[in-house]
Amino acid sequence: MGNRAISKRRKAGQRKRHCDNLIIIVVIINDFTKFKPVKENPTLLRESQLQRFLRKLKTNAEHLDPKVNSKIYPSGSRQARIYGLPKMHKPRGPNTLLPFRPSVSMTGTYNYKLAKYLCSLLQPYIPNNYLL
Repeated sequence: MGNRAISKRRKAGQRKRHCDNLIIIVVIINDFTKFKPVKENPTLLRESQLQRFLRKLKTNAEHLDPKVNSKIYPSGSRQARIYGLPKMHKPRGPNTLLPFRPSVSMTGTYNYKLAKYLCSLLQPYIPNNYLL
């Protein structure tokens, strides 16, 4: 049957708002000062490059502990996902579109586990007065 997303039916007003939100995200993505198009998906290539690098470090146990290697080794990576968070606090007119703040989810990307591990190493050295 293939992959299908099931959602409840939307009323006409909800469909219009949903389409408007998609248009806003497309406009944000098409801003070439912030994003650039790529010809092919680099995810698998970058995942294999990171895997090779980690295997090299693993061969010499002094550089990378095997437990750490298994914790940060990427597999089954996916592309980052972009979505928009509405700026509810911003005033707007009755017929204007809701402004969005673009957000990129990196969960599941090829370097997510590595970044999470490095963050745990660096966290003790970052002053807490600027963190929540």
